[in-house]
Amino acid sequence: MIRVEVRFAGLPRTETGVKAETLELEPDITLGTLVERLNQRYSWEIGRGESQFILLNQRGLRRERWAHTRLEDGDSVLVISAIAGG
Repeated sequence: MIRVEVRFAGLPRTETGVKAETLELEPDITLGTLVERLNQRYSWEIGRGESQFILLNQRGLRRERWAHTRLEDGDSVLVISAIAGG
């Protein structure tokens, strides 16, 4: 098993009601699979909106890469929404 910290900021934190959690996951899990599981867990569409982003270890990652990016023990995932203002 690997341990991955998942943090939520902005609208994702409001929608899930969670600031952060540490998950134990099977080895070889991808970021895409993690996002699917989080969507099911919280009944919310993480990563579907244009204003939502995921950072893996403080680095942005294009949505197309999620399905091919394997998570490793100790990784940190941040789900965040852009904030627009005038």
